[in-house]
Amino acid sequence: MPPPLLSGISIPCQKAPAINLPIARPDAFGERVSCVTKLKADSGKKESISGQQAESGSSFDEYFSLTGEEILEIVKKSNIIDEYTDTTLYEELVNFSNKKINYLFANAVDEDPYISSGARQLLEFPSEITLALSLCKKVCGAKHSKLLLCDRFLLADQIGVYYQGMSVVRLFGRYPLMPSFKRKYRKKGCGLIGVGALRHLASLIMNGRDERLAVLTVSGDCIKNPQNIMAFEGTKISDILNFAGLDKSPEVIFSNGVIAPKIIKDIDGETVSCEMRSITALSSLALPQKMSCLGCGKCVSVCHKKLMPYYIVKAYERGEIEETAQYYPFACDSCGACTISCPASIDVCGIVSQCRDELSASKLRNNRKN
Repeated sequence: MPPPLLSGISIPCQKAPAINLPIARPDAFGERVSCVTKLKADSGKKESISGQQAESGSSFDEYFSLTGEEILEIVKKSNIIDEYTDTTLYEELVNFSNKKINYLFANAVDEDPYISSGARQLLEFPSEITLALSLCKKVCGAKHSKLLLCDRFLLADQIGVYYQGMSVVRLFGRYPLMPSFKRKYRKKGCGLIGVGALRHLASLIMNGRDERLAVLTVSGDCIKNPQNIMAFEGTKISDILNFAGLDKSPEVIFSNGVIAPKIIKDIDGETVSCEMRSITALSSLALPQKMSCLGCGKCVSVCHKKLMPYYIVKAYERGEIEETAQYYPFACDSCGACTISCPASIDVCGIVSQCRDELSASKLRNNRKN
């Protein structure tokens, strides 16, 4: 399990302040022209409403007139990154289309104790997220669209059974939450797109400009005013920390939570990227050198042999070595990628090798008996 939180670190979404812009925008607001307008102008058809009109409450019907091919072309040129997977939205949509998924989810699961940016965006950008998810649904041919969120922020008052007409799926329980969800929907055929990527796509289509903005939960015991901040890609990490009130000297600064953290070593040299979801500054990091398996799935995602090291480790921890045989530990070539990627500092590769050796020894003993 992740380490216990210091008092006041976790930011309940309903108490988090409105998203702030820490730095002046590099461009004047000026006139915005939607991608629909550009596409229709190129084809000689009647112009659509502008992005400003759409933002002021005009109908989204013009955006729904885009074909799946037109939407995919916009996505391909934009290089939008899904903040939950670090994969381009274009690659995800092509993959979902090939798999012929039934369910497409807007992913707002903040399953890390230091992150609330997904839930915050649900409250700030409901129309944009719904619009983009509907357009992505048209591209990949999914039958249903839903919202997926973690209910640790008690969003029942703000987000009920339905969100902008979409049914809501809530995840409950202990961290991590995603493995149980994936087991439930694996056979049903589903795809997930981060709410940040959806907001990015909606902004691009409505405004006609690629405003590369990230929403970050900035927190930690070194931060005076923990909050969710919207910042341009390329903004210095030091500017973000100073805006939120860095009032102590941190021992460690990392992005994207404690389950799979990315250490930030140079706050003046490193900058915000669109796939960032959080920045956490802690005065001390009292983590044990080794923890029990978190179930994050990082070892599975990096295995080039397509094995399931997670299940091998869990069976090993239970002392059920024989059970690991069904996960083919003999196919492991001991590349070590699983061990390197493990946020709990578990020697995953060593455990797989040990299980393989013990299974071989057990098989040899059985053969001798026979």
